[in-house]
Amino acid sequence: MKIRFFILLGLLVSLYARGQELKVVSFEVTPRDLTARIQGRVDANGRKCGVVKIYVNDDVAAVRGGVIGDIVITGLEKMIYLAHDTKRIELLFKNHLPLQISFVDFGFPTITGEMTYVMKLKDKEASPGEITVASNQHQTPDEGARIRDEIKKAYDGEMYDKAMSLCKTIPEDPFAQLYMAYMYGDGKGVAKDLSVALSLMRKSAEQGNSIAQYRLARLYEGGVVIPKNIPEAIIWFRRAAEQGHIGAMWRLADFYKEGSYVTQDYQEAAKWYTAAAELGNPEAQNAIGEMYEKGQGVPKDLIKAVEWYRNAAEGGSMYAQYNLGNMYYHALGVIKDDHEAFRCFKKAAENGMTEAMGMLGVLYENGSGVDLDYGEAVKWYRKGAERNDSFSQMRLGLMYKEGKGVAKDPEEAERWFRKAGIAE
Repeated sequence: MKIRFFILLGLLVSLYARGQELKVVSFEVTPRDLTARIQGRVDANGRKCGVVKIYVNDDVAAVRGGVIGDIVITGLEKMIYLAHDTKRIELLFKNHLPLQISFVDFGFPTITGEMTYVMKLKDKEASPGEITVASNQHQTPDEGARIRDEIKKAYDGEMYDKAMSLCKTIPEDPFAQLYMAYMYGDGKGVAKDLSVALSLMRKSAEQGNSIAQYRLARLYEGGVVIPKNIPEAIIWFRRAAEQGHIGAMWRLADFYKEGSYVTQDYQEAAKWYTAAAELGNPEAQNAIGEMYEKGQGVPKDLIKAVEWYRNAAEGGSMYAQYNLGNMYYHALGVIKDDHEAFRCFKKAAENGMTEAMGMLGVLYENGSGVDLDYGEAVKWYRKGAERNDSFSQMRLGLMYKEGKGVAKDPEEAERWFRKAGIAE
């Protein structure tokens, strides 16, 4: 009799759980999340899918309507790929009733390809504001945001004891885990413990924190705190990049461009450089400019190369300042303009770009875009030469040989020629 009672009780509990309803707390587009734009899934017409990231404390058993491929599940995040123009879907859960979603109800007539959306769900029976998305603990969104804000303020203010105490009030929150990892890693507000720091960093990364994913990737790449593992680093760089982390996009592009630990793929490199460049990263802007200049992964287009170099140069990239100077000096994609070339080379040289120092010397020596000045030419050649730039070393040797800007000195000329690897 007791056995039958417990079986019946179990069935009732199961039926009750499956009878609970979920409702949508929020549904919004996230333009900085580039998952949909850069992932490879396409619909039957060859158009890129949209991506909906669903956060809920339950298993999504299936999706009906417009879904392309399998559901990607990472902890509380369930990621589904939907065909462009999908108007509605039905979500089937393990422990809740099915939920029908019509996107127009949330201001989106259809799903747009290459766009990423985030949907948060909760039990209808939950108290107002209570969401089951960040952990198994219930908390209001406003309360969680307030605590995270206080954690950052305490940490930035070097009040580490307070920051750690606040983190421990939401220990399963990926933001709190990230900051606890910082503090355990540096021994701030707590005894230094790298193993605990790494564990917390990984937990945060696995819950989708892009900063934690990027930092975990750098740890695997560096091989100091943990054994070096570049393939694992690339996995985490990719996960962070897919969420719009600019540094991760840039680094992932580098791997593809170099063919390091992945098959060399200029198109893949160009895709990631472009994604980071469009978000304003100067070094990525310079890199995609170089790919347009060389026709690597994209059609060769000197005008586009100049546009990207200019954006990057204005953003402070000394490499782009040098590259833009070269474009003006050699009339590539622009009308030859030695004055503009001089301006670009000077900025790059003053920012520490060794090759620009040599080119600045050339312009002073020839009086191109600036008044001829052998003394200035020697100064910049010497700066580059002392940084082991072979071109500057060779040009400085010639200045000593010919007595331009310095007293003629064959022995000094020979010394610089040897440094440059030139047999006089």
